[in-house]
Amino acid sequence: MTSNHDNLKSMDTEGILKKKVYDLQEQLVVANKKVVLLKDTIENINTMRSDCMVSIEMMEQYYNLQREIYSMKNSDGEEYYEGEDLGYNEKLLDACTIVLKHYTGYSDLPEELRMEYTTESNGWDEEQLDTGMLNDK
Repeated sequence: MTSNHDNLKSMDTEGILKKKVYDLQEQLVVANKKVVLLKDTIENINTMRSDCMVSIEMMEQYYNLQREIYSMKNSDGEEYYEGEDLGYNEKLLDACTIVLKHYTGYSDLPEELRMEYTTESNGWDEEQLDTGMLNDK
């Protein structure tokens, strides 16, 4: 009766070491691929985080400017501001709106800004608007 040990090749020390080195090199290649993947993931997360921070700040600025413009226009005849201030705030609100639309997904926009997008007139569907993947048709 023969055992399994009889069928195995006996390896010398050098062969064993070469196999171990080869296995370790393979593990190192796999680990390096994982590191690259993690680095890319971290960069994507940091980019998304930055976009969210800009979006939050612009959202806050948007609402603050709206309140300020509203109070300027409805000040019951009392002029606490100059006409230039109102014009400046309206232009700043327009600029804030542009930045907000750029950094914010469609579904996260305030309702009044979502109404500015008309899916019939530009051919964009809801998914394209929400993911930011707008292709002019």
